[in-house]
Amino acid sequence: MSYTIARYALWILLCIPVIVLGFSLIGNLLEGMVQENRAKKAKRDAKKVKEQNRRSFEEEYLKNRGTER
Repeated sequence: MSYTIARYALWILLCIPVIVLGFSLIGNLLEGMVQENRAKKAKRDAKKVKEQNRRSFEEEYLKNRGTER
């Protein structure tokens, strides 16, 4: 009787680290996906800002060019 209890206790003690490592791995993978999405969003936002700056520069250039003549 005590042999089976000890065997089950040993299995439980061996499974706990495996479960913890599994959750840790899943957490790291999810964190990596979140960081990747943030990087993509930042790149898109930077591209939009660059385009807006280019347009405002062109508008200002054309406005100033028209007043010089």
